[in-house]
Amino acid sequence: MVGSKQTMSKRFLSHNSTIVLSALIAIFGIAFLVWVFSSNTLINAGDNTGAASVIISGSLQAKTGRAATLVVAASNGAQSSKDQADFIADGRDDQVEIQAAIDALSSSGGTVQLSEGTFNLSSGIVISSDGLTLKGQAGQGGSKAPGTYFETSIDRPNSVITVNDIERVVQAGISLEDFWIRNWGNGDGIVFGPDSSIFDSRIEGVNFLGNAYHLQSAFLLYSFHSSVATDISITNTGIGFSLGGSKRSVFSNIMANDLFDGIFDTQGTLEELVITGVVADLNHHGQGIRIRGITRNVLVKDNAIYRPNSGIIAGQVRNEGGVDNLTITNNLIAFPKDAGIRLEAMPEDKNKYIQIIGNKIISGSKEGIIVDNSDNLQIIDNQIINPGQDSGAGNTRRSGISIDNTNGRNITITNNQIIDDQNSATMQYGIYYSNTSGGYISENYIKGSSLSGISLADGFTGVIRNNYGFATENLGTATVNSDSTYVDVAHGLAMTPSLSSIQVTPISNLGNASKFWISNVGASTFRINVNVDPGSSGANFSWLAKI
Repeated sequence: MVGSKQTMSKRFLSHNSTIVLSALIAIFGIAFLVWVFSSNTLINAGDNTGAASVIISGSLQAKTGRAATLVVAASNGAQSSKDQADFIADGRDDQVEIQAAIDALSSSGGTVQLSEGTFNLSSGIVISSDGLTLKGQAGQGGSKAPGTYFETSIDRPNSVITVNDIERVVQAGISLEDFWIRNWGNGDGIVFGPDSSIFDSRIEGVNFLGNAYHLQSAFLLYSFHSSVATDISITNTGIGFSLGGSKRSVFSNIMANDLFDGIFDTQGTLEELVITGVVADLNHHGQGIRIRGITRNVLVKDNAIYRPNSGIIAGQVRNEGGVDNLTITNNLIAFPKDAGIRLEAMPEDKNKYIQIIGNKIISGSKEGIIVDNSDNLQIIDNQIINPGQDSGAGNTRRSGISIDNTNGRNITITNNQIIDDQNSATMQYGIYYSNTSGGYISENYIKGSSLSGISLADGFTGVIRNNYGFATENLGTATVNSDSTYVDVAHGLAMTPSLSSIQVTPISNLGNASKFWISNVGASTFRINVNVDPGSSGANFSWLAKI
């Protein structure tokens, strides 16, 4: 290590060991003048402590005379930043200065403020205390100050920033704010844990540019409880957020592009979680939002995901009881390579209390929404346009909504709009429903399916009515003419009605006939019979048929 780093610091200027009396007098004189004119010293807005401050490169401020805030200047930062800094990096192994500032804070924490400019790191930074803030400058261009960048080529198993303490079970109050990480290696960006559980923390304004490495995570969070991640940008990496466990936390305002393995990939226990404001273009590389593990009380809303494999996918982990109380609402999923929304459970598990409401899914290769093995399921007010575009031999159930249950209970599918308006329709079914344990399918608008608006399992015992594109009730009139003893009636229903669900009533007398009955009920017609030729007046009937 170079000589300047042998002291671990550029904080303190060297002093002559011999100070002459005149120098002492001058120092005391300056101190007196500062005290006299302290009313003119800049004070941070909202600060009532009276502590003096200095401004560094525009918006950056650091209190003077307080060990709770230490400033580290980049080697290419402004000279004014260097003049006021406690530590000055030289452009090589800059993690040394940053780590020295972190370690110099008391055990109760404080702030390490980074100047504008680039910090070149040859190894990672470790935060093992509580209550510590590592803060850069946002650098949004225009009149704003330039940003703070970490430039590195760190490889796995190392990471750029690690929040962890092998000596403790819990860490709390960590804030990482306003900087860019550009890692040309395959190591992860920011890691929380695994030894300590992290509570009451915040990641805000952090941007990660990776090296397109499949196993690389921008944020590997073994634990992230009662915490917030917001205003995040992630580009060209494997996974955006890899969660090992999170309770009572919010992830919001996340921009993601070209993530090879997805925006979110979760395992472990997720409870009382909100994922919102994600805007991502995945270029058909990875899943959008993937939720696995023990999932309870999770809300996924107001996200826009373009060109994922599957847009939002949940479940799929064996012997963990399925997903419990998951709400997926008001999301846009465009051009998914697989399903727009996919919810799965192993046969021995079951999902419960699932709400899929008000989402828009455009031009998917397979199903718009597919749900397996779920109770208390609501699919309401979704718009699904041109699903089922993969017409391969293995994709024989191309539908807007597919329910693949054998014994799901309390399932409601209502007020959905499912349309295939292509010149050559690829959607086979508007709704494919294989559940035999009932359900309520009503008020759906289905148009353009090539086989049937709705496909129901044999033995369906639920309620189905008022679906456009799938007639479940029809009525009309029919006449058995002279020289005949029957008439075949086109019932116009979407499937074969039962004999008992067809009502036939004579409008007038039957002429020469005295009896009538129904027979030959089929997929498109049923037959009204009379016992003899009714004669010239014929026999006129009204009819009502239902499914």
